[in-house]
Amino acid sequence: MINRNKHSFMKKIGTFSLILLLTFTSFGCEALRKKFTRKKKKVDKSKELIPVFEPIDYARKEYSAEDAYKKAYSLWQVWSKELVTVIPRDSNDKNQRYLVAQIINQVTAMRDLLNEEKSSEIQKTLNKYMDIQNIYKKPESMRQRSIMTNKLRQANKELRLTFHPEQVFDYLK
Repeated sequence: MINRNKHSFMKKIGTFSLILLLTFTSFGCEALRKKFTRKKKKVDKSKELIPVFEPIDYARKEYSAEDAYKKAYSLWQVWSKELVTVIPRDSNDKNQRYLVAQIINQVTAMRDLLNEEKSSEIQKTLNKYMDIQNIYKKPESMRQRSIMTNKLRQANKELRLTFHPEQVFDYLK
């Protein structure tokens, strides 16, 4: 008798779950699907870009020769300090060539801002940097890092002592 009741109870649960399953599958889960699907964002028309048909031309800011020289000098300092720290560390050769090229660019910019007298003086230092750049044309095994570092420090010292911005303001174009 107990087995029969148990068996009939299991039959009722199975029948109920089958009816419940058929009910859910026939109606679907439309409400659940709606809840978890991504909805498109509404575009706020007040935040749309409005094209400008009459652009405003701003006056170009003019920098003095002193400001340009200070900028070139400070960039030269950054590039040269970076190169001095990079050479002994056996870092990337391409990076070192880039740093030397940037140093030469900044010294050239400084030279272009100076008058003839000081321009010829800074050209000597610029030639030292170009010599350092020529060292990179040799294979890496043929280069001596200590000599390169010493040449670089010597050129940096010469430029720092002779062409500091406060010392050359009188010689700017």
